[in-house]
Amino acid sequence: MTNLEILLFFVLAVFIATFFVLKNVVDVKKLEANFRVDVEKSKLQLLVDEGFLDSILSVKKFNDWFNSPKDSSIYAHPGIFLRLDKLSAHHLRDYIKMTTYGYLDYDDFDDKKMRSFEDKIRKDWMKKLRN
Repeated sequence: MTNLEILLFFVLAVFIATFFVLKNVVDVKKLEANFRVDVEKSKLQLLVDEGFLDSILSVKKFNDWFNSPKDSSIYAHPGIFLRLDKLSAHHLRDYIKMTTYGYLDYDDFDDKKMRSFEDKIRKDWMKKLRN
C-alpha cells in the first residue's frame, strides 16, 4: 500500500465514522421530538377526557363554523345548512380538526359524547326548520 492509499483509506474511514455519528445524533433528536409530541398529545387527551374541552362541542359554534357568511375558509356550506340528510360525522370530524387547529380529532372525544353532539345539532336544525 502506498502512502496515498493509506491516506485515502483514513479519510474514507473518518467520513464513514462521521456519517454514523451524525446519523445517530439525528435519530436521537427525532426520538426526543417524537417523545415530546406524544407527551403533549397525552396531555391534550387528558383535557378531553376530563371535559375541559367540551366547550368545543357547542351547537352554536358548530353552526357558525358550518355556515360562516364571512369566511369560506372556515367551512361555509350555506347550500346544505339545515339539510339533515346531508349532515354527517364527516362534518363533525372537520369541525373538530379545524377548530382545534389539527391538535384534536373526532376520535379523541368519547363516542357517546360525539353522538350526543350530533343529535343536539340535528334537534337544533329541526327546530330552525319549523320556525
